[in-house]
Amino acid sequence: MLLKNASLASNIYHDTPAGRSYDGSPWEAAPPLLMNFQCSSSRCEFSVPNDGGSYYIQPIQAPARSDEQLVSDFLIQATFGPSRQTIGSFPSGSNFTERVKAFILEQMASVPTLHRSYYRARVHPVLYTYRSGTIRGPCDVGSRWVRAVFDGRDAGSPITVNGTLLYVGGQLRTQVTPAFVASLQGNGPWMLCNFLFRSIPPDFLNGAFQLSNNGSSTCFTVFQPAMFFTTVQPSASRVINGTFEPIINPP
Repeated sequence: MLLKNASLASNIYHDTPAGRSYDGSPWEAAPPLLMNFQCSSSRCEFSVPNDGGSYYIQPIQAPARSDEQLVSDFLIQATFGPSRQTIGSFPSGSNFTERVKAFILEQMASVPTLHRSYYRARVHPVLYTYRSGTIRGPCDVGSRWVRAVFDGRDAGSPITVNGTLLYVGGQLRTQVTPAFVASLQGNGPWMLCNFLFRSIPPDFLNGAFQLSNNGSSTCFTVFQPAMFFTTVQPSASRVINGTFEPIINPP
């Protein structure tokens, strides 16, 4: 370490860092003085400023570090951080540089954990404007289910209710509460009007939207119901063309 020794007051002196060199490497500036070094392949030079201080080199011996500390330091710089598992599984040997090379080669040969593939496996939007994306099958790995009954694709489809069973386009969609049935005006069939759910996530439950009764130009407001069944166990049955069919070996 290159230090500047200067008097702060009578008989009081203070050392201030100006430069440093690690393990024989070229000298570099150190705060706060940030001395300017000119280094070649054989030596480094600097001009001693006329600032009333004296400059001297102070050798500093760092304490010996354990192998675990050396491995941890490397993993802090080269990975997202060390853990006991990664430290314990680090390649062994007497030459630390060769161990580092072996670790890097192991990482290059391993299957990458790509953020893009992780993200796309869990987020699969369908953009209505550009018709981008596709819908997974209900039993495909990674399929996602929503709890809301209606979305923008139901525009133009007749909605009917038989008891508490609600049908969209003739297909059984869900079972609704008597309170929802009571909120319907007229005898149906109903259709969506002024539907704004194309810009709202399908799980936006209890959001207000409007229905019209039997082709009427007058719309009334109801609230988005949740998808649920109370008289059928969903784990043991499925809806096919408006009827319930048992599932073999249900999950």
